[in-house]
Amino acid sequence: MQKTLKTSRKDERFRVVDVVPGHPLSDRLLELGLQAGECLQVIHEAPLSGDPIVLEINGTRLALRRSEADLVLVEDLDAQAGAKP
Repeated sequence: MQKTLKTSRKDERFRVVDVVPGHPLSDRLLELGLQAGECLQVIHEAPLSGDPIVLEINGTRLALRRSEADLVLVEDLDAQAGAKP
């Protein structure tokens, strides 16, 4: 199931599908490692508002605002692991 990182919660794991093209931040997100096929995990979200979230991707931690995370399309790895073939 595809969604954006905006709705993610702590400890969820995802595979990056794409970054929304044409947005001013899209190129920067790609430069930060949010490339299609990369796996990541949400390791922290700020108390109360949940903004920003902290991701771990390729051993690197990255903090994103929820508005930035809304540009990253992902597949939920945890849901796929529980899905029947």
